Amino acid sequence: MKNTHPRMISNFCTKIAKIFLMVLIFAAVDPVEAASGSWRALKLNIPSDRRTATVTVPEGMASIYLQKFQLPSGWKTVTTQTNVSGEYTFNLSSNSKKISWRVLGWYVGATPSRAKFPTSFYKGKNKFGPVNSPIASSLASSRGAYFDALPALVSAAAAENPVADVPSVEPVEADIWKVDGNTVYFFNQLRGLQILDLSTPSDPRLAASLRLPAVGEDLYLMPSNQSERTVLLLTGDSSGLQPTTRINQVKVGDGKAEIVFFQDVPGRLMDSRLVGDRLILATNEWNIPVRLTEWLISGAQAPQAAGETIVEGTNPLISAGSDWLAVATHPNDQWNVSDVSVFAIRSTGLVPMAQAVRTEGSTQAKRHILSP
Repeated sequence: MKNTHPRMISNFCTKIAKIFLMVLIFAAVDPVEAASGSWRALKLNIPSDRRTATVTVPEGMASIYLQKFQLPSGWKTVTTQTNVSGEYTFNLSSNSKKISWRVLGWYVGATPSRAKFPTSFYKGKNKFGPVNSPIASSLASSRGAYFDALPALVSAAAAENPVADVPSVEPVEADIWKVDGNTVYFFNQLRGLQILDLSTPSDPRLAASLRLPAVGEDLYLMPSNQSERTVLLLTGDSSGLQPTTRINQVKVGDGKAEIVFFQDVPGRLMDSRLVGDRLILATNEWNIPVRLTEWLISGAQAPQAAGETIVEGTNPLISAGSDWLAVATHPNDQWNVSDVSVFAIRSTGLVPMAQAVRTEGSTQAKRHILSP
């Protein structure tokens, strides 16, 4: 058997060491980032006291990684900084001379904020003129005609329904929880209604509960009535041919929570608002336009019907201000546009302000509907 030359052994060990070093480098950084840029070693200046380390970061570095080498663990990332350029100083966790330090930079190009995608993704045309098509021209002309006629329509509606009739309370949106002083009302999707006493924040207590699992999470808290509170819980039932929505009127007092009245409303609950003692529901059924129903809430009786408006379309979305309420729907089989219907909020209920306006695109969130 021939003896292996010492130089061959040395070269082999050197190659193995380089491979091992590269594995450690990529193991010490985020593997997701390794697909969209390149790693660069940055010069690190460490003073004699070895308490800090300063590096000069060039433009185009999305992030920099301070790493230390210590046997037997090898290179490990200590901290990461993003969107850094110019001179940056790290505070070192140890001044031991047995620890080696280095900084690796993830280079993505001239714009660090684009580290999510390769630079080539941002090349090419990025400015576009108006779309020249019969559909776009028709929508634009319709919208122009609508806004030209809108002042007269609003003036006529305002004359019939003066501002003096505007309720003094703001519309309220349902939530899974409401806070009243030291009491939290929490409509848990998995358990139902839970009332928590936070008089002692470090020792919260369950004051009352009502079991209603997996039926809804929309809660309203009605104005206080001395020792008792009325809570509205909106729940749904999809077990039948058509879904239904239930308004549960819950009395809370004396350590108990119980449903005292309820009212079923056809359709699946899509959105809602509470204006004083008037509850407004937007419900939807299969192949049936949206129903916008109004209900008067009183602690002494079940919810009373106070108005209904049919709004063409599906999947309603409500946005409301102090004296207005808007409902955005999708016209049947047209998911790329929305029809927005606007109502005035008066003490007697909702009053249509004008015909619905069709948007040049789909309204996906209530924040897209703003007060004029």
